[in-house]
Amino acid sequence: MKKVIIFLSVLTLLITSCKKEVKKEQTIPSSDQRVIVINEGNFGWGNADFGVYDPTSKEYQDHVFETINKRPLGDVLQSAIIHKDEMFLVINNSGTIEVVDKINFKHKRTLSNLGTPRYLAVIEGTDEAYLSDTYSNKVSRINLKTGKILSQTPAFGWLDRIVSINYKTYLVPSLISHVVYFISSENNSVIDSIKFEGDLGKIQVFNDKVYLLERLTGKSVIWEINENKELNPFLEQEDANIELFDMTSDGCFVLSEGKLSIYEDSHFSSLTSLPATGKYYTMNYDNRSKLLYIADVRDYVRKGLVFVINKQGSINAQVEVGTIPNGFLFE
Repeated sequence: MKKVIIFLSVLTLLITSCKKEVKKEQTIPSSDQRVIVINEGNFGWGNADFGVYDPTSKEYQDHVFETINKRPLGDVLQSAIIHKDEMFLVINNSGTIEVVDKINFKHKRTLSNLGTPRYLAVIEGTDEAYLSDTYSNKVSRINLKTGKILSQTPAFGWLDRIVSINYKTYLVPSLISHVVYFISSENNSVIDSIKFEGDLGKIQVFNDKVYLLERLTGKSVIWEINENKELNPFLEQEDANIELFDMTSDGCFVLSEGKLSIYEDSHFSSLTSLPATGKYYTMNYDNRSKLLYIADVRDYVRKGLVFVINKQGSINAQVEVGTIPNGFLFE
């Protein structure tokens, strides 16, 4: 009898240990303040996707496209925009743009054969946009409903993010030739350009002016460009490397060698310091929640880290996200 009891006990233990662990089902945050985290993924690995973060609950859901649509998104999610009721996901190494519903993220259509696309800028009042490209030395004007290329404007170099002044003139920097091209949406041609000496960083439009980061040896400059193509220094820092900046209605946030400051009324106010080992890729301010999001890509292989910081400089959260977080969308 004793042997039978021992046998039954061992059998019960084996059955219990063989049961699969029941994982808690993750739900995608549905808050009206949710933030979309663009996770670029590794080149050639096919692990691009996006996640959704809720700043109220501090919950994050990764791999949202794959979770919803039951397939991988593609190779290298370079950027994304929201236009009307859709989100456009620019997949650089796949040469496609995946279009999903902006609310439930269900796939609607794929725009294909687009070369090596990088960034989109919607042309006001239309369903058309300018699309930059890594290698083709041109900017394409495309129909966002069909993916048809309507025209192409020659512009040399590794073309990056596109912004517009009053939706008539579009600016796109070339990261190889250190030039910013001005493209007219009326005739789809380059109407002017500005040459820079240093490496070009972020370009952003704010209050009908364009702001561009230039990094020189021992100096960083944020330039202000108006619609008359006039160039004025907004901020100059000697002996400092500005990694990131973001122009907002609450001031200009500046990240320099891991130290976060805010620049307003011609002076700096120190906010906080981030780990010196971080590799900070992008920074964006959410005006709805008054929270600043800074992405650390770490070693480009591990999951990235996002710091959520309020405008006073307190760190509200550190969120582990997907691989190589390179941007945020605020719905």
